[in-house]
Amino acid sequence: MSVEGVDFGSVALTAAARDLTAPLVLLRQLSFQLDGQLATNESPATRQTLQNLRTAVGRTFNIADQLRLALTDENNLVLEPVQLKGLCHELNSELKPLQRELKCNLDFELPRRQPVVAVGNYQALKTILNGFLSDAIRYEGQCHQQDANRRIVRLRVANRHSGDVAIELHDDGPGINLARSLEAVMEPNNVNPTVARPLMGSLNLLLADRLIRAMNGRLTIHNRRRGGITIETILPTSHQLTLLEAIR
Repeated sequence: MSVEGVDFGSVALTAAARDLTAPLVLLRQLSFQLDGQLATNESPATRQTLQNLRTAVGRTFNIADQLRLALTDENNLVLEPVQLKGLCHELNSELKPLQRELKCNLDFELPRRQPVVAVGNYQALKTILNGFLSDAIRYEGQCHQQDANRRIVRLRVANRHSGDVAIELHDDGPGINLARSLEAVMEPNNVNPTVARPLMGSLNLLLADRLIRAMNGRLTIHNRRRGGITIETILPTSHQLTLLEAIR
């Protein structure tokens, strides 16, 4: 067998993402089995350890998804109507363990009457937003450990008059410079791409910049005057209902 003539880097990353998933599936299954076997009077420390295990597995699953997306040719990214209410519901469910661990709640604000449907790629959007929300929950929990009432990360979804869809994520974590952060990520010897928020210098930031542009959208990060940041994703509005909405 020979790997001559192939892009070894891409092949290796694909194999790594696949190999990473198999033990994670097993770990998640074992965590649920352990949960069912534990007595109702087990110690809080044991329960916390189990919760931390599930949270770590969830984070690593998202990294595997990021690896797969990193190898996607943006020119071949399938665009479709994405119902953002359903996407937000799925994100909230997946991030529940992290919310409980850091005692920080997600607040999703969507129009009640009119569904918001964007043109994009569901899996790419889910993975990118999962990364941004995870980062925001971590910093919100760290910044307000003594004030449980302030531990809220808000995601606002709205149709804009310009015909676009706006997805805005607000948190009180340290601000960053998007352009500088993207440059720092691409420096191979830079182990801490952003001093204030190193997680924002991760693979997810590069993916968001590349894939949102491939979805004919744009990504901006605003540092608020009173502290905190707003990550804004703008996507085209879909004038087609998703299959689920059409059935309803």
